[in-house]
Amino acid sequence: MIDRVVEAHLANGNAYTSNIDPPTWPDGLDVEVITRGALEIAWVEATEAHEREHVTPYLRNNPARFASENVASDVDLSGHRWTLDQEEDYRFLEAVYLHLGDTEKLFGMREILKLLSEQTELQEINAFIDRNVGAHVTPTESE
Repeated sequence: MIDRVVEAHLANGNAYTSNIDPPTWPDGLDVEVITRGALEIAWVEATEAHEREHVTPYLRNNPARFASENVASDVDLSGHRWTLDQEEDYRFLEAVYLHLGDTEKLFGMREILKLLSEQTELQEINAFIDRNVGAHVTPTESE
């Protein structure tokens, strides 16, 4: 995932490249690549608290100023939550690891998706948690 986003960023000369806007990958597989120049501009010009804390909203909110690109999945996987923010996330990740974790082999996204298609109840462990709660505040919400 990281390689795909970095390759797109370098190939297209973007100031900002991600796989999050709109989200099509599982929550937790977020990748954002920013040029130093864009980061410096955001540092100087961003005034909203959420833009100063998270940095990339300023870039996303000013698309005319920053060449950007989103690397989307061919299949919408955004309903999956593979991040660690809450206790239920830990329980989900622990359950996945108990099924797939083996010191003799590595597993990745394909293996996790296969497991979840076979044992759909695992997704229910943290399915009720909203994606990126608090991270997508628009300027009108913060005023």
